[in-house]
Amino acid sequence: MSRLRVALLSTASPGMPGSMSVYAELVARGLATSAPEWEVELVQLLGAHEDANGGRLMERFNRVSSTFVARGRAQAAKADVYHLLDASFGYMVAGLPWSRTLVTVHDVIPALQARGRFGVRAPGWAARQLINASLRVIARAGWVCAVSRQTADDVHALTGRFVDTVIHLPIKDFSAVGLVEPDCYGSSSPFVLHVGNNSFYKNRTGVLSIFSHLVRSRPTLDLVMAGPAPTEELRRMTAALNLETHVRYVVNPEDAELAELYRRAVLLLFPSLYEGFGWPPLEALRMGCPVVCADTGSLPEVVGDAGLYWSPTDTVGFATQALRLLDDPDLRRDMLGRAQRHLMQFDTRIFAQRLVKLYRKVAAGAGA
Repeated sequence: MSRLRVALLSTASPGMPGSMSVYAELVARGLATSAPEWEVELVQLLGAHEDANGGRLMERFNRVSSTFVARGRAQAAKADVYHLLDASFGYMVAGLPWSRTLVTVHDVIPALQARGRFGVRAPGWAARQLINASLRVIARAGWVCAVSRQTADDVHALTGRFVDTVIHLPIKDFSAVGLVEPDCYGSSSPFVLHVGNNSFYKNRTGVLSIFSHLVRSRPTLDLVMAGPAPTEELRRMTAALNLETHVRYVVNPEDAELAELYRRAVLLLFPSLYEGFGWPPLEALRMGCPVVCADTGSLPEVVGDAGLYWSPTDTVGFATQALRLLDDPDLRRDMLGRAQRHLMQFDTRIFAQRLVKLYRKVAAGAGA
C-alpha cells in the first residue's frame, strides 16, 4: 500500500485566522514533500464564517445544520485514512470507519473548564453536550495522536484512553517571508510582546497586570499585544492601569509582520493559564526573542530549558523573572543558545516523516 488516499478533515473556518488553519497547512505541505505520490484531499467541514447576529436561537440552528453538513462532507470523502485535524470537533465526524480514522488532539481545555479546572464560568449545557460527544469520538477512534505529552495525559484522565502517539508540532518557517514594519507600531521604544487571542486561558488581562509591574522599573518600556482586537474589558483595564500610552494592539498580523515583531521585541511574555502545546514561545525563540512563560500545561515540556518560568497567577513574580532577562545579557545569551539546540526537534521534516509513518500504520489496520 505505497500510494495512499488521505482525507484531511479540517474544521478551520475558511478565510479566518487561527492555529487550526496553520496546522492544516503544515500537514498538507508536509505530505506534499514527504509523500508526493499520495492522493491528499483537504476537506473543509465548515462553510464560510456565518454572521451570528441572529441571536442565540439562530446560533444553535447554525451549529446543528453545520454538523449535518460536515458529516456529509466527511462521509463523501473516499480515503484509506481519515484524519480529523482537530478532535474538539469530533462530534462532526460520526459515521466514519473508526479503524481508519485518526484524530489529533491539540488540547482538552473546554472539557477541563467544564469540570471546574480553571475557576472560570463553565460552558453552557449545549456546549457541554458537544464537548462530551467529542470526547466519546476520541475514545472510539481507531487512532489518536496528541500534540504534547501533557495533552496525552489529559486525554487519558478524561476518557481512560491512552493515545497512540505524541507528535510535536513544527515551528513555522519565517525565513520564507519578508520582514515588514508592523502596522500600528510607530514607536522606537523597546517593547515586550504577547501573542494570543482573547480566550480566557491566554490570560491577556494577566499580561497587562504583569506589564504594569514591569513598567514601574522600566518606564520607557512598551507592550505590544498581537492577536484579535482587544475586548472592552481589556480596554477598560488598560485605562485603569494608566497604560494607554504604553500598550499597542496589532490586530491579526500576517506572518511577515509577526516575524518582525518577534525580531524586535526585547522578550515575549506568555503567562497562559494553560496550553495544549503553545507555538508563540517557540516562534519567538526561533527569531531570537527570549521568553518568560507560565509553568503550566504543556509549556515546560515544549519550551524545555530554553525559557524562564513562573506561575501565571503571580504577576509580581512573573514580572521579576522578566526583569531578570532584561537586566542580564549573559542570561539572555545563555537562554537563546539553549534554544538553538532545543528547536531542532521541532523541524518540519521530522513532523512530516512521523505523520507519514503513522498514516501507513492506520491504513494497514494495525490498530483495528
